[in-house]
Amino acid sequence: MNNFQYRSILSNGCGPIFSTIALLQVNTPTNPSVVISTPTTSVCAGSSVLFSASLQNGGSSPIYQWKKNGIPIPLATDPFLGLNNVSFSDSGVYSCDITNDSVPGIVLNRSRIVLHVTNQVSTSEIQIADKPIMIYDANSQKLLVKNLPANSLVQVFNSLGSMVAQTSASEECKISLIPKRAYYVRIISNNSLHTHKIVTF
Repeated sequence: MNNFQYRSILSNGCGPIFSTIALLQVNTPTNPSVVISTPTTSVCAGSSVLFSASLQNGGSSPIYQWKKNGIPIPLATDPFLGLNNVSFSDSGVYSCDITNDSVPGIVLNRSRIVLHVTNQVSTSEIQIADKPIMIYDANSQKLLVKNLPANSLVQVFNSLGSMVAQTSASEECKISLIPKRAYYVRIISNNSLHTHKIVTF
């Protein structure tokens, strides 16, 4: 039907009369597309993070709304979101919803990034600390974490930043995890924090 030509015909016993030709053009609606990015998704506590939103087909007056874990961040309505002096509580899933001004009040597209904030570890700690060993058994669907410091708190987060497991242990522990997923394992002990990414198979 797009680019079709139309005209009307009026006729009586004296013959037909034709109207001028009208061209029908159908404009295809375009949904806005947004991609948010940041130089890194794993940062140390006390540093700064800058998120940016790249928008296409957003209309003449796009409306931005940044969110953390699905909750709107007050006054975060610009194409950029800056976080200064970040702490562990700033970890989470950040997204940017954009409303197309041609369809007011309806969010047409969204994107998200998982931010992980970890404590800084000194060089001496890295040299003397034994790295935890992580072994995933697909048959039992359990993750074995070994070489844990005494009284460690082990936390497991999924790729969306939600905690799926938590346990206290010394030496080693086992945690049930779903296969074919990406997880972040945090080990907290003696005021130090280490984060490790694993992919189950």
